[in-house]
Amino acid sequence: MKKISVDILRPRRAPVRLLMLALSGALAGLCITFPTHVGAFLQWLVYVPAAWVLYAMSGDDTGTARRFLRSWCYGFLFFMSEYLVVYHWFFAFYPLDFTGMSRASAAVVVMVAWVGLSLLASLAGGFVFVLFVLAARGKAAKRLPWLMPFTGGALFALFEWVETIGWMGVPWGRAALGQLAFDSSLTVQSASLLGSYFVTFLIVSVSFLMAQAALSERRVAVARTCTALVLVLSNLLYGAGAFCFGSEGTEIRTAAIQGNVSSREKWTLTVNDTVELYKGLICEAAEAGAELIVCPESAFPWDMTHDSGSLDTFGNIAREYGVSIIIGCLDGRGEGQQNVLILICPNGSVSDTFYSKRHLVPFGEYMPWRDFLSVLIPPLAEIAMLEYDIVAGSSPAVMTLADSTCVGGLICFDSIYETLALESAREGAQILALGTNDSWFLDSAAVYMHNEQARLRAIETGLPVVRAANTGISSLIDSKGRVKGSLPPLEDGVLCGTLTTGSASFYCCIGNLFVYLLIAFYFSQLAYGVAVSLLEKRRGLRKSCDT
Repeated sequence: MKKISVDILRPRRAPVRLLMLALSGALAGLCITFPTHVGAFLQWLVYVPAAWVLYAMSGDDTGTARRFLRSWCYGFLFFMSEYLVVYHWFFAFYPLDFTGMSRASAAVVVMVAWVGLSLLASLAGGFVFVLFVLAARGKAAKRLPWLMPFTGGALFALFEWVETIGWMGVPWGRAALGQLAFDSSLTVQSASLLGSYFVTFLIVSVSFLMAQAALSERRVAVARTCTALVLVLSNLLYGAGAFCFGSEGTEIRTAAIQGNVSSREKWTLTVNDTVELYKGLICEAAEAGAELIVCPESAFPWDMTHDSGSLDTFGNIAREYGVSIIIGCLDGRGEGQQNVLILICPNGSVSDTFYSKRHLVPFGEYMPWRDFLSVLIPPLAEIAMLEYDIVAGSSPAVMTLADSTCVGGLICFDSIYETLALESAREGAQILALGTNDSWFLDSAAVYMHNEQARLRAIETGLPVVRAANTGISSLIDSKGRVKGSLPPLEDGVLCGTLTTGSASFYCCIGNLFVYLLIAFYFSQLAYGVAVSLLEKRRGLRKSCDT
């Protein structure tokens, strides 16, 4: 195999490279943020300009330190361009009037959130480019150049995984979201095997293959193009095959309640008004034949476990109609307040098992580094709706219905972290009840992106999702990620439909094993390079000794 030349059409000038990176990043962000049919096809190629620049940088004759610094800066530019698009919806928060803060303070908070989150992701994202150039300059890349497209795919997928770690990690911009423009989502079904990171790996690898093809002589270009087509077609065929095998679970009539009570309003409504509002909607769902009714996150923003009057009201409804009702409220039975989903059984009793939100929203439900940030950026301390920190849950706490159906809970922010849904599936959940409050987002792109995250969780776990949102989007999602019904944002209503219970997917069994394989794949290239260098050095010493 001839050595691939990166001198052909190589973008040498910095302005050209910067433009290519900014364009590539912005397009990647647009595909993720606004999934369209055209964007779903385009997404397989949007990383080509970034890959082109990376291949060119790998051949630059500059000092090591300078090369890596430039690589990081280019990576920072790419991801900043992407995430400024992905997080543009923060402007929908302004003027944050439900917090009572001034407009000036609200403007500071919105700008800090938009630029800050983008900056946080981009600072880490810059190392994706550094690591790629490090591998591309190694012995493995020189001897096996066909590895490099997959190295690019691996690093981008690993970056998404890193974004799930710690309270600062927010995996909002997963590449797989851009493939959910089609309801059938053929190209995302492989997430049930290896997770959404596998989908990212495929998308980016295809772009890097096409960029390498453009920089290569004809024979190599044809081989790389064919490899890219094989990856795409294989993924499509698996997706088509996944739809040929229907779910073998039990049908259950479900309902999602959407009260359309925003964060601006729910703290001003009286307990009576809130109970009456949801009482009417729940009765409507029960009369429509629902067996499982799910209310939104903190639809009842008080400690309902000590409010026997409200519990009795909904217990009577459950008893009268023989339904199970999942209610979102606060719970003060433990050491501190928790954001929970509680189950009211058909006999009117409250289940001892309740789900407590496991991944809390920083600055919304708790204040990280409270003393430090309160002094540095005082408006951040004003965002939280409560004067105290909510306590996070630590268990999947799967709830069991009267007919033995197992329901796993997720609350709002939980749904963007795949491991939480996996834990519920491993604990025996057959359906996921997701209560969320997206009223902060109004009707911005964030509402739709958050709903797409729930579709990803359904595909990954093989479990249907009942998503109840305070102000929308409420949706019923089957185990293949298809939306069987939805309520638009900023409307009240009841969404009823039939879902088929699912069972844990292969991905649930192996978890993020694919991620660990990618880590091993990358470091094995570095190890190979070190081993070859040592061997060459040893041979050189032998020759000099023989001489």
